[in-house]
Amino acid sequence: MASPISFVLLALCLVFTLAPWAANAHGRLIIPIGREGSTDAPITTLPCNSLNSSSPVATYVQGSKVQLSWTITEVHDATSTCYIDISKGTDDSSFTKLATLEQCASYLGTYVANVDLPSEWDGQGTLRWWWHVQSLNVTFATCSDITLVKSSS
Repeated sequence: MASPISFVLLALCLVFTLAPWAANAHGRLIIPIGREGSTDAPITTLPCNSLNSSSPVATYVQGSKVQLSWTITEVHDATSTCYIDISKGTDDSSFTKLATLEQCASYLGTYVANVDLPSEWDGQGTLRWWWHVQSLNVTFATCSDITLVKSSS
């Protein structure tokens, strides 16, 4: 018969194995939430790790400043640069850089940045956060499907 401590250890192992915050932990966009299937692991294909677009998860006003948030759960480089870019439509064919964020993955935790969205177009698009770790030659990215609407003013 197994001891009570064995059951506790087994339960802890299951919790840490199945917990979403413990798996493939590196970095990902959390606001807006990424496409279904997004993980914290390095991506294998650009631009969005072969994850297809789906229904938008957020709606923003064109030309507005929005607050984005990402989490880093494993630090790889003391110096880090992340990028925020956007692609019009649903085919992820052409991204335009919106922001370059220095020191964006230098410590564990949640980061926030305010980013200006384009004012030239409206409709569905893809917002992408990405971080390339040069020392390891790996890229982390999250794509979020969004909608830009015209300003009411």
